Amino acid sequence: MLLERCLAVHVYVLITQTKRTMDEQNALYSQGRSQPGKIVTKAKGGESYHNYGLALDFVPLDQNGHADWTDMDAFITIGNIAKEIGFEWGGDWKFTDLPHLQYTFGLTIADLKSGKEIPTNK
Repeated sequence: MLLERCLAVHVYVLITQTKRTMDEQNALYSQGRSQPGKIVTKAKGGESYHNYGLALDFVPLDQNGHADWTDMDAFITIGNIAKEIGFEWGGDWKFTDLPHLQYTFGLTIADLKSGKEIPTNK
């Protein structure tokens, strides 16, 4: 639905990542801390909605189909469309994460860690 609505307004999106393993999340968390690079997440393994298959990262595409990490208008358009269909957008957070969307079904990370399941009627 997100991709269809973006396409309808001529904004093109590439989904860059969805579910992450705990090891992948921990590797990202170590970036900028114990490993070289820029800090890209505040979440350790088990503390990200990515670990539960409830988040995705994206990038707008330019007219030639190339990732355009600088197109703030496109990020805002995509974020707003996503919010209209129920996603939370990282662009609204204090620790801004423009390319991040999550659909939590009202579950917290604590809920997910304790084994609470995603409602099947949603």
